[in-house]
Parts: sequence; structure tokens; C-alpha cells
Amino acid sequence: QRQVERGISILKQGGIVAFPTDTVYGLGACPNLPAAV
Repeated sequence: QRQVERGISILKQGGIVAFPTDTVYGLGACPNLPAAV
């Protein structure tokens, strides 16, 4: 839960988050913030 809240906070501030998939890491950003994308 704590990690999810931290990830949400990072995204809301225009940051990006990395997350593992089966084979590679994915990157996530808030699509509502053009600077993040």
C-alpha cells in the first residue's frame, strides 16, 4: 500500500515510475501532464 501511494504521489508531481513486467521494465507517467509524457 505504501509503495502504491508513493507511486501515485510521484505521478501527480509529473514524475515517472518504473515497474517490472515478465521480460522488461515498463515506464509510467501521468497522461494528463504533457511535461511528463
